[in-house]
Amino acid sequence: MSESSPRRARLWRYLGYTAGALLVFVLFLVVGSWLAVRVWGPEFSRERLETALTSALDRPTRVEHVSVQPWLGRVVIGNVTAGAQPGEPGPHYLKLARLEVNLGVSSLWRRRLVLRSIRLDDLDLAIRAGGGPALREIPMLPEVVRAGPVEVELGTVELRRARLVYDDPANGMRIRMHGMTASLRPGRDAMSATVTLPELGLDAEKLHERVERLEAEVRIGPTRLDVRRLAGTWEKSRVTVAGRVDGPFDQTRVDLTARGDVEVAGVGRRAGATVLLAGVLRVDARLEGPATAPRVTGDVAFDELTAGPVKARAGRAHVALVDRVLSVTKLDARAFDGAVNGSLVLDLQHMDRAHAVLGARGVSVAALESLAGAKSGVSGRLDADVDTRGDLRDPGRMQGRVRVLARELRLPGQLASLGSGTVDAEAQGQQGTFALSYGVASWPGLRVEAQGQATAEGPKTLRLTATGELAKLGSLIGRSSASGDGVLVADLTGRWRDPVLTGKLELRSPAVADLRADQIVLPFELTQRSLRLTAASARLGRARIVASGSLAWPQGASPAIPSTDAVRMDLQAQTEEARLEDAWPWLPPVARGSGPVRANVLVKGTLGAWRMTGQVESSSLTWPTIPAARDLNATFEATPDRLEVAAFKAVVLDAPLTVRGRWRWVGAGEVEASTGLVDLARLPGMSARLRVEGRARANVTASLRDGRVNGSVKAIGERLAVAGWVLGPGTVDVSLDHNVLQGDVALPEARIVASAQGRLDGVIATRFTATDFELGPILRQLRPDLFGDAAGRLSAVATLDVPVRDPRAARGLVRLEPVRFEMAGESLDAQGPIIVRREPGRLTIDRLDVAGRLGTATATGWLDDSGALEGGLRGHVPLALLAVLRKEVRDASGKLELDVRIAGTMAKPTVLGRGTISGGLIAVRDLPFVVRDMEGRLVLSPARLRIEELKAAIGTGSVRATGEVALDGGAVGAYQVALSAQRVGLTPVEGLETVWNSELALVGRGARGLVRGEAHLVRGTYTRDLSILPLLLKTGGRAEPAEWGRELALQVQVHLDDNLVVRSPQAQVRGGGTLALRGTVAQPTILGTVETQEGRVTFRRNRFVLENAVVRFDDPGRINPYLDLRATTRIRTYDVTMWLSGRADDLTIRLASEPPMSQEDLLALVTVGATKSELGSSGGGTVFATEAAQLISKELLGGELNAPTVDILEFGKNEAGQSEFRVGKRLNDRTLVTYSGSFAEGGKQKLRVEYQLFGPVLVAGEQAFSGGVGGDVILRFRFR
Repeated sequence: MSESSPRRARLWRYLGYTAGALLVFVLFLVVGSWLAVRVWGPEFSRERLETALTSALDRPTRVEHVSVQPWLGRVVIGNVTAGAQPGEPGPHYLKLARLEVNLGVSSLWRRRLVLRSIRLDDLDLAIRAGGGPALREIPMLPEVVRAGPVEVELGTVELRRARLVYDDPANGMRIRMHGMTASLRPGRDAMSATVTLPELGLDAEKLHERVERLEAEVRIGPTRLDVRRLAGTWEKSRVTVAGRVDGPFDQTRVDLTARGDVEVAGVGRRAGATVLLAGVLRVDARLEGPATAPRVTGDVAFDELTAGPVKARAGRAHVALVDRVLSVTKLDARAFDGAVNGSLVLDLQHMDRAHAVLGARGVSVAALESLAGAKSGVSGRLDADVDTRGDLRDPGRMQGRVRVLARELRLPGQLASLGSGTVDAEAQGQQGTFALSYGVASWPGLRVEAQGQATAEGPKTLRLTATGELAKLGSLIGRSSASGDGVLVADLTGRWRDPVLTGKLELRSPAVADLRADQIVLPFELTQRSLRLTAASARLGRARIVASGSLAWPQGASPAIPSTDAVRMDLQAQTEEARLEDAWPWLPPVARGSGPVRANVLVKGTLGAWRMTGQVESSSLTWPTIPAARDLNATFEATPDRLEVAAFKAVVLDAPLTVRGRWRWVGAGEVEASTGLVDLARLPGMSARLRVEGRARANVTASLRDGRVNGSVKAIGERLAVAGWVLGPGTVDVSLDHNVLQGDVALPEARIVASAQGRLDGVIATRFTATDFELGPILRQLRPDLFGDAAGRLSAVATLDVPVRDPRAARGLVRLEPVRFEMAGESLDAQGPIIVRREPGRLTIDRLDVAGRLGTATATGWLDDSGALEGGLRGHVPLALLAVLRKEVRDASGKLELDVRIAGTMAKPTVLGRGTISGGLIAVRDLPFVVRDMEGRLVLSPARLRIEELKAAIGTGSVRATGEVALDGGAVGAYQVALSAQRVGLTPVEGLETVWNSELALVGRGARGLVRGEAHLVRGTYTRDLSILPLLLKTGGRAEPAEWGRELALQVQVHLDDNLVVRSPQAQVRGGGTLALRGTVAQPTILGTVETQEGRVTFRRNRFVLENAVVRFDDPGRINPYLDLRATTRIRTYDVTMWLSGRADDLTIRLASEPPMSQEDLLALVTVGATKSELGSSGGGTVFATEAAQLISKELLGGELNAPTVDILEFGKNEAGQSEFRVGKRLNDRTLVTYSGSFAEGGKQKLRVEYQLFGPVLVAGEQAFSGGVGGDVILRFRFR
């Protein structure tokens, strides 16, 4: 039995004694009242009642008054007080304000009285724990009590406004009940009672509890209590208990159920919780078994629960306490923005046997941080499984397993750029040793793995491996253009208070912006006091930088980044097979050269006060814009305050170069440099057109102090020349001393002298003099296409005062005299000096008068630095300049007289004036005509150029043009020009003479334009021979389209008006129709139809009369007409009709006759004038040979033969089995022409030409009349 069992037994014993005393007291009062009324009424008195109560309660008792009301059957006893014995609490033991007994007679015969009710008001009872025999049963109050011959039936006993106090000084406990209302109904086997109590107080040493609104319904048996309902409010929560208690005084067993809501805030305060608790627990518990060791089970649930920063909802658990083993199962709740479940088994007698299982799904990492009171900024979701055994009071000695899986993990700050990652890890713990089976953390581009063991003292070979893509990790260092891969392998050893991290970091093909390497390897050892690098290297191609050394700093009491003055370093680095191009990412563009470089560097000191010494060597270095150098050697020393180059030597352009200097980082330094003779033609940046020649040497000294530069430059040149113009020797002497600049340039042989003098904080006075300067070579070097034949000379004197702080405020004068310029066969001479004046913000031409063979020109004006301008030009301009300025113009002459004013800005000038063209001639390349006798008037305005009238002659005809051209600054905008031509003669192809009238319009914008309108053929005649062979053997293709006409489209309607006539030995035809000229001027195309209703064509002395002939041009891509012709003739006694149709390169011929004959006979009849049967006779071969010779000479070759014979006449069959003839004629010793054809329908006709190159080698060309060409190289041998 536990220690609390005797305490509970004593409590029940005292309560039993009290209840028995009350029952005896009530019974005594009832019986006494009845006897007093019926038997001893006369003898009844207050004194007797006090004596009886004193004897019954064993303590002095006083009754203040007794009232008997016989007729009402009521006895009232008032103010009963029983004093307290020594040691009992309070001044009294019992105090009763009023006792009311209501009597009734049930049966006089049977002598039965009824106590209808017994009511006790304002009872005040104080009980103290004490000795006495143990109570085994609860005394029962029977329904009927026999008192001698009288039976008394007991009614309900009521208690109102009672106050009960129970003190147990031995255990430091007090129970207080105030304002209790109760009713007790007696029974033979059991009593029933109801209790209502406003407040129940329980005070112990560390416990002070209050239960309010207590309500109870109890059935009381001798050895059992049936609690039908027991309800109370504790900490604003209502709890209901029901069940039974067996043997309350001896071997007590309970079977109780409790349901209700419990405020966890109150529980937390009672338990001394250090965090704020909030929420309501729904409890459904059961208590059963022996009271000394009851079995407790229950279900706990809540909707929302808060414990400090932790918030949970929708939670539930099953709790059990059996045999002093506490178990929590089915734990399930929504917490940390996820789900939590688990279980706990805790043996209260063996705390080292605890077993806890916890699972979490989808919990928020940020919510877990709030539990730990940290805020790292990490976000994500976490799944975890924890299974641990051991003493919860000593976590370091527990054993168990932990599995963690984190997803959607985002790191804070710059690490957030890694994106979403995952962590998967599992570890076991055993007797203070923790083994990390595996741990993997991965983000896009980064993967970290950890594995090993650790104890509370420190790690035991904990290995860390990390791999990453620098492209994904570049954002961590603010570089979005990083690339490459990295691998880190390290071991963590030592103790937690002094760990050692040893490993190697390897970067493969790393690159950040323009910085790159093939590999970087950093073996390291890191402690709390030092970092040691051993043979760290960076490799790019074959080049390597190798570094070794260490960094050390004092160890502090707490981990912290040491100051720069506290970190001491000792590093040494050198290059291996390095080249200058490997350092391009670190160099400005001008210094990005190539060549081998060797360097050694030693760094010592602290990060705040270091000293670097080194040497750089190279056999040869080259740069894009800097002359190549060889045999370079430089020694230097650098500190945080200065950089000093003790010696720099090199050979540049085969001249020695030496430099030495010192530079202080605060902005001060000195430098000295000197060179030998340098070939100026080899200097970079010199234009090849200028052809600079000569050699020069220079000495430079400079210093910078207090923001001021002092120094001097002296250069001496010899055999100087520019663009073939010999300048001779020259000198340059420039010095700067305390802001005073003085410089002189002299070229004695070239008669050029320049000087400058003044202060940098004031005005620099400059003077330039050039005498008889040749312009031609310079202009031809700049624009040989424009100034190919230009020449000229001038002498100039320029004086200019230039304020250094505002060069735009310069003042001065340029005087050019004499000036002569020659170009395109014309010469211009200045009439007097040309004067150009410079004033602050403005450049003014005071005077410019030139004269030439074609006239004179005068110009004046000014130009602001802002771009505004104003001026005038009056004079004559030779049109011959067009042939120089525009390559599509092959010839030009005449003159343009101008009188214009120019205003506006350089970006958008405006022109106002007039111009007159006279005696103009222009010939444009690729055009078959020349425009001559040009006369016209032009008007210029700020927005447009208007052609008032422009007349010219083309051939025997005339052309007139009017229109306007919009001007947008210096560019051509929209334009519209009307062209009218009358009787203009053109020869578009050889042999075709045409005369045209046309009305055209040229519209467009800029380079793009459109020619549209109509043209009428006045006369067109073609008189050339139409022989087949000259047409077939005509060489040359279509010329390349003119470049200038590609942007000019054509939309011209051409009306032939039946004026196209063909007069040749083979044909007499007149045609007409309408054609559309499309495409561009460079590549025109023709669409439309040409037709004729009359004409004749002669073939083999047979005159064919044209009945209908149509030529359709329907191919927009090229000129490829479709021919449809029908003609008739009479040959001997036959009327022959011929149809000719198809494209020019694929004609189809059909023949018909009346009377009818076969196609073979018709072909022979038309070709040689005889039928096939006639050719087969004995004389047919001679006839055919004669006719074939004539066919070759006249119809095919276009000439006459002296002898009517042929060299070849053959008959046979072709590859298709058709009858074929072949006839040929040798034109000379090397050339043979043959014609072959078939009499069959669909047979092919071919013309072949063979030419002997030399010996047995011949070349042959062949063309079929139906289209197609071919060629052969023939090697012919003759065997005997």
